[in-house]
Amino acid sequence: MLVVLLLSCVTKGAHELVEIQLDATRTSLSARNATCYNEIQDRDARLIELELAINGLQHENSTLTEHDAQQGEELTRIRAELAAEISPQTVERVQSALAVLAQQEQFTAQGAAHLTAWQERLGALESEGRLSVLAEGGDVLVRIPTAQVFNEGRVSVSPRGEVLLAALADAMTGTRRDRLLVTAHTDSAPYHSAAHASSWELGFAQAMTMVRSLQTEDDAGYIVAASAAGTMPLVAGDDTEARKANRRLEIRIRP
Repeated sequence: MLVVLLLSCVTKGAHELVEIQLDATRTSLSARNATCYNEIQDRDARLIELELAINGLQHENSTLTEHDAQQGEELTRIRAELAAEISPQTVERVQSALAVLAQQEQFTAQGAAHLTAWQERLGALESEGRLSVLAEGGDVLVRIPTAQVFNEGRVSVSPRGEVLLAALADAMTGTRRDRLLVTAHTDSAPYHSAAHASSWELGFAQAMTMVRSLQTEDDAGYIVAASAAGTMPLVAGDDTEARKANRRLEIRIRP
């Protein structure tokens, strides 16, 4: 009888323990099911959002495709109208103008390189204030105050002028000169002497002196001497400062 009671107590205790374990398992499964359900709900919501976004993009793409097609048709129509209105002569003129523009751009680039080269050759003299190197109309223009070369109102070269002309000749030695134009500019004051009847003759004599000092036997191009007298002033006016600024020698170097 005692053995039966003991077996009964053990069986009842084991059963209660199993029940407790089952309840814990059920609770855990319920929590996991709830979590999975919530995750599924979130994923479903995200899928719906993505589908809506995809539908929107597809609609936008269809609209853009239709718009592109319309623009393509419009462009084709405009081209056809232009082809009907523009004559072959007009097309030829446009093509010629584009070719000229391309040549001008190339010339501009070459002119810039030409200017840089001469600025390097004459940089020391320019830094001393004895001359200036400028760009003008695709050419290089070397501008020298007359007083840097000649004695006042004469064609005789001063000692400092001899130094300057020698430095210029050295800078130009071995350079390619397609054209070198030396122009002498006087001022607006009337001029007359036993050797020169007017500013024109004085300017031409000064330009010729410059040419003789610069010309060498191996010149690849040619040199021209010219006189502008006082017809091309840099500074307006007839005072002392204006006259001094306008008396100058210009060497135009065309690449």
